[in-house]
Amino acid sequence: MEKLYYYLSFINGSWTTPILITGFDHNDILVSELWWNFFVESHRYIKRWFPDSCDQDFQNLFSNFCQKWNNPQWNDVLKKALNWYIETNKCSIMIEGNIILQQAALEMLSSFILVELTQVITKEKYDKKDTTKKIRKLLNHYNLPLKIPVNLTNLKKIENDQDNRFNDSPAIFVFVRKSIVHDTLENLEKMEETIINSQVDKEDVISEVYILGQWYLEIILLKIFDYQGNYVDRTKQDIWKNSIGEDFTKLIS
Repeated sequence: MEKLYYYLSFINGSWTTPILITGFDHNDILVSELWWNFFVESHRYIKRWFPDSCDQDFQNLFSNFCQKWNNPQWNDVLKKALNWYIETNKCSIMIEGNIILQQAALEMLSSFILVELTQVITKEKYDKKDTTKKIRKLLNHYNLPLKIPVNLTNLKKIENDQDNRFNDSPAIFVFVRKSIVHDTLENLEKMEETIINSQVDKEDVISEVYILGQWYLEIILLKIFDYQGNYVDRTKQDIWKNSIGEDFTKLIS
């Protein structure tokens, strides 16, 4: 049940589960009932990656999900990553807190996948890298784009402003997160300078950094589960309701 709980919640974008489960034998006689239940969110509209008007590849995704979930090496990492993803997707805390959780999830996945699982880098070399390089290496591992999505217009302005010297999205994401957690005078001045140079609004920047972090977290999870179906790109603000999405394999290649 826990496996199904996490799977359905990942698709739904918030905590959900089957309720009042019953089991019947081959003679259609009731043989079991499950009255206990996991936590379920009250209904409200929440953005999610799974298209409202599409059910393709649902079974294949579940099969791949189960393979990872049943692997002792993956199980604990997946629980943490999915928990943080779902909690940040609900936006039940301040947006700055969500960004902090997003980076924690990305760093955890980076360390596990690159050092423990694939061993493409030694722990000694990995620990010497800063957070930006760790996240960038994880994105490169899955051939994911490093450029800011075009619809995140405020972050795009920062990326294109040569005075700011941010060469990709991991650098911008970590910079903003650092200004939130370590609000020293130096970091606050750097943030203010960036805002002024790029002629953007600080609140809009933080909002788009949240979208960027959530986008990266969910497409990495979809890569982990080898998803092949349609996907709703959360960086495209106008395609949510009743969308059939886009081919994930073409969107993220």
